Amino acid sequence: MTIIAGMSFNDYPVIISDLLITSGNYDPEVSGVIPTLSESDPHTVDSNFSIYGMTKKIEIINEKFVISWAGDVFEAITIIKSLKNKFEKSDPSDADILQEIGFSKNVSFIWCLIRDELPILNSYNIKVKEKSIKPFDKLIYSGSGSEAIEEAIGIFENKPPVDDVEDLVVDSVCSCLFMFSHLMNHELIYKKDSNTLKDRFGGGYDVVCFYDGKFRRINNITYLYLDASITKKGTIKIDGSGTLIKQLTDDDVMYIRKINFEFIHSIDNEVLATKITEDDSYDLTGKISTRKNEDKLIQDNDLASSFMCINVRVKGSDKGSMAYIHKYANSASAAEKSIRFTCHHKFLAIKFDQNYWNEFEKKILEFYKN
Repeated sequence: MTIIAGMSFNDYPVIISDLLITSGNYDPEVSGVIPTLSESDPHTVDSNFSIYGMTKKIEIINEKFVISWAGDVFEAITIIKSLKNKFEKSDPSDADILQEIGFSKNVSFIWCLIRDELPILNSYNIKVKEKSIKPFDKLIYSGSGSEAIEEAIGIFENKPPVDDVEDLVVDSVCSCLFMFSHLMNHELIYKKDSNTLKDRFGGGYDVVCFYDGKFRRINNITYLYLDASITKKGTIKIDGSGTLIKQLTDDDVMYIRKINFEFIHSIDNEVLATKITEDDSYDLTGKISTRKNEDKLIQDNDLASSFMCINVRVKGSDKGSMAYIHKYANSASAAEKSIRFTCHHKFLAIKFDQNYWNEFEKKILEFYKN
């Protein structure tokens, strides 16, 4: 199954989904590939199903029509292809979309159309749930991960209001990434025993929003997971293993690169020297992901992103992890103003901008102050 949702903030829509594909029948030969599991981890979650891989579940049909799906992969792909062929250059009505969907019992759909500059969110299949709560104009969600959406509603409800349109879009996306980073952190820690995988969703996440007159996929995201401790002097020390996940989308292409690393030492809380233990690339250009060890689909000099999502796990704390998320103009700006990554053979250097580190450390200490 999956998790999909459509939401509207002050008439600006956001569509989200996970990437996981599971096999309905247990098959010990199936070894699906997802960034949150290592190659050596078991990919059979229980005796009922196996992890099959990843795929995009949100399709931008045209500039003003986006649709997401949950359920049977092959049935969904067939319907999406039909919608793409028919409406890539025209604007359908809800009735037109429902006609193309037909009477499918195995797939749920959530879509958004822009009409007279306003978003129209709609859905197909009785499994879809709908709620009207602040700050959403509308919230529709479906899939086996629906409970995660319900638990995350507080993330959006407790955020201060945003008036500027551009800030509103960025704020909405950052809230989604906040949720994603915590769900992926849970998977990285608990592996095949994570609640997400047991509920048949996860692996990675996708988000599409409407800005500058058309639907766009958020195409440049870096998630960095770090283990840390608080010293007796009340400072933060990065001293454990970690994971870097970079997600890059270009038109119809989606690439993901996952680097697992082990901490070696730090230099003045500015540079972390680490040893790379696993470096994998994932290609979601086709309908189902493929994994490549040798081909680096995302280059060493492009590991920073417009959206930088840093997740810190402090040892000995029962408060969980803290997510620190910022938006930058581009990857180069992110590397200059936040974190620069340098790969050399089997080593990864993580260099913090000093101003960024000072604010970063302050936020961590505030979060874990009790």
